[in-house]
Amino acid sequence: MGYVVSNGFETGISRMFTSVPGHCAFAVFMGYFYSKAKYEYIRGNKSGARRNKHLALIVPILFHGAYDALLFITGIVDSWIAQLVMVIMWIGLTIAMFVIALIIVLRSSKNDFCFVVTEDNKEIVYRPVLVGSWTCSCGRVNDRNFCTECGSKRPLNPEWTCPKCGTLSLFKFCGNCGEARPEV
Repeated sequence: MGYVVSNGFETGISRMFTSVPGHCAFAVFMGYFYSKAKYEYIRGNKSGARRNKHLALIVPILFHGAYDALLFITGIVDSWIAQLVMVIMWIGLTIAMFVIALIIVLRSSKNDFCFVVTEDNKEIVYRPVLVGSWTCSCGRVNDRNFCTECGSKRPLNPEWTCPKCGTLSLFKFCGNCGEARPEV
């Protein structure tokens, strides 16, 4: 609020449409790479986990730095042509960030992996798309870990180990390779 008061109402309006959603995009970049790091860690790929953890910090920092740098340079150059070029570059960067974040969210949501920690602290990875839907005790049909109506957890079936890749699973399909659960 202090920033808006000291820089004017117009600044507040422009930041409402750029800065606030920009931070949302930075969070998407960070969350995307951090989730990839978590998945690589669970799969035992420590170098992949480390690389994605670094990207979870570096990518948002670079985008935020470029965003701020373009605005800073716009404020200090004297030529209106240079200012116009900086503003156009800033608008282009802002649009690019939003588009990239949207693409990440849309693509990632098609390949969601869910993580479940059992009572004995085993982490289970599965794809909701492969597992299918379940009906909650409240009557709502769901396809994720929690009921969207009442918040109840997906019921856990007895665990099994995939004969194809060795991944521990709790559902009808292996969360790693998609292999169907063997009949018992």
